[in-house]
Amino acid sequence: MKKIDISGSLSEIGLQLGEFGREAWHQKLTLTSLWQTVMTMQSSAQTHAMRAAVQTHYPQIWQELEGLAQWLENHHPFDATAAKGIISDKHDAVLPIYRLAADDPDDENTLATAVFTLDANHVRWQIFGINRDAAESQGGSALM
Repeated sequence: MKKIDISGSLSEIGLQLGEFGREAWHQKLTLTSLWQTVMTMQSSAQTHAMRAAVQTHYPQIWQELEGLAQWLENHHPFDATAAKGIISDKHDAVLPIYRLAADDPDDENTLATAVFTLDANHVRWQIFGINRDAAESQGGSALM
């Protein structure tokens, strides 16, 4: 694995990560079935609710995503980049890793798993620790 050194503001860090991952983004990620699912949901009320939750509760992540979007947006709207960041499967920081289910298999160093349950009226979330036996934190809110 290639080591990169990045620094700067959160937005600048996102920009550098976008530059580093641009080739993989365009040649691999956008061709996956997971990405096609993300793209079909980008304008949904659920995605807007998740975006608002990240902006409110994790503003630093949002700033990094905005920087990342500067590189990755050549052919993709910002919501697509944000959605990818929200369900990203790999992360080196002490932040949650978002997945589709708490029991998703993983050979990465997972620090936490956040599971979002969406319906027409609510978004609910649970955060599981490494053992994934019981949610360590949970909550939710009504969609507007």
